[in-house]
Amino acid sequence: MTKSTTILLLLLAVTLVAQQNTMLPKNLSLKEAKEIALQANPTLQVAAARIRAAAARLQEAEARYYPRLDTVAGVQRTQEVARDNGGNANSHYTTYHAGLEFTWTIFDGMARKYDNLAKQLGVNIAEHDHKDAQRTLLLAVATAYFNSLQEVENIRIAKEDHKYNLDLMDTAQRKLDNGYGTRSDVLNFDIRAKDAEANLLEAELALKTSHYALAELLGRTHNDIPEGFHLNTAQDYTQTPEVSSVEENLQYALENRPDLIAQAEAIKQQEAMVDVYDAENLPKLEFFADYGFTRRSKLKFSDKDDNLVFGIQLRWNVFNGNATRAKVAQAWAAADEERQQLNVLKQTIQKQIASQHAATLQARKLADLKAETMKLAEETRNLVRNEYNIGRVTATRLNEAQTDLINAQGDRVKAVIRYWQSRENLAAITGQNLTVVK
Repeated sequence: MTKSTTILLLLLAVTLVAQQNTMLPKNLSLKEAKEIALQANPTLQVAAARIRAAAARLQEAEARYYPRLDTVAGVQRTQEVARDNGGNANSHYTTYHAGLEFTWTIFDGMARKYDNLAKQLGVNIAEHDHKDAQRTLLLAVATAYFNSLQEVENIRIAKEDHKYNLDLMDTAQRKLDNGYGTRSDVLNFDIRAKDAEANLLEAELALKTSHYALAELLGRTHNDIPEGFHLNTAQDYTQTPEVSSVEENLQYALENRPDLIAQAEAIKQQEAMVDVYDAENLPKLEFFADYGFTRRSKLKFSDKDDNLVFGIQLRWNVFNGNATRAKVAQAWAAADEERQQLNVLKQTIQKQIASQHAATLQARKLADLKAETMKLAEETRNLVRNEYNIGRVTATRLNEAQTDLINAQGDRVKAVIRYWQSRENLAAITGQNLTVVK
């Protein structure tokens, strides 16, 4: 085997492995879909980048605790001004300097401490924002998943309707062949079978479209949907379990919703900035040292031109036009704004939980009611078919009974999906859907 052939085979193997890593599993559960989305959805990368930026700002703030060492070099031109006391206006000279400058802030009124606190809170806020982006994404994934699941059920209903009408058409044809049936009955069931087939094609197209939407949320393309892909319906979605109380949901939300936590951290961050700005009213103590070479007229240093300067410098601002006071007031106002936003957010969440909880309870009752209606419609259809077989009712009545059953099945599917979607909405409002994040 030649070297080029070996390299080609290795590249092919790597490509196949990469494709397998991006390909969705053929049997996809809702939990798996959520986990994949958290790993691969590109919108989460934006929030993750904000965390890295906040961490870098924290690192920048921490660096202020360390001394600073600079290389300095300069040229200075001096021109003396003529004075009555004998200054010579024609006297001028150039000074050259090069050296190392060392500075170290010893005390700055605790500004560094509170600035570090503010930056750390910024990291915390970015992390909670990332978590909140996950919360929103997981709801979108669940919505796309249940949309697909509804189309799966529509396909099943259309297939059953198609098969049922084909059976009736065969029965009507046998009656016609035996001399006691009608051609119109054969054509009637043939038309209804074709209508069911058309509904099947529409449902299949809708399912494929919903699969594409789901794949996009999972950070995949249509090429990553394998042949034979289907949703895992091991969980019995026809069941409608109880819903926890409004109080329990609200308590969980107030303790765990990431945007609420981020908002509370934002208040602390602005309060820390108050201390940062207020520290400007205190003195600043700084140690400095400068070692270098200084020479007049010629840029040619010797051992006699070096010098060392060091000392401690105290700087205390006496007046700056009330700029510090304005910055402190601005930080307090920002903190008050964050507090009001937190109160508004809490009220909004409380209202959303109460409303969504009521909607979920209603959806549960509706799903159970539609299940009973579907059973009655199926029983009625079976009775009408038996009556049709013995000639007691017409095909028109059987058409009505079959249509009622198809509608009842469709309504049942919609009601069940609506109930589970409503549960996901409630879980997203409270933040409980984040329990999938490990």
